[in-house]
Amino acid sequence: MEEKEKILKTKLVEALNLLKEAVEISLGTKATGTDEQRKVNELWSLFLQEFFGYIKKRSRETKQNLLAGIRFPRF
Repeated sequence: MEEKEKILKTKLVEALNLLKEAVEISLGTKATGTDEQRKVNELWSLFLQEFFGYIKKRSRETKQNLLAGIRFPRF
């Protein structure tokens, strides 16, 4: 495995682990009440907007569609 590929794999595993922690915190927080549910929803919405917005921005800048060829399983 190439060095850049190893680094990418490590970073993605680290990111996934952090996201799993965030999901668990979110589930615990959402269970406490409606105001907390709204706040958690807002945080996740902001995160996803920022994340996909950054991918879109960098794809335009580099003229490389990062999401091309990536399959998203049905939700």
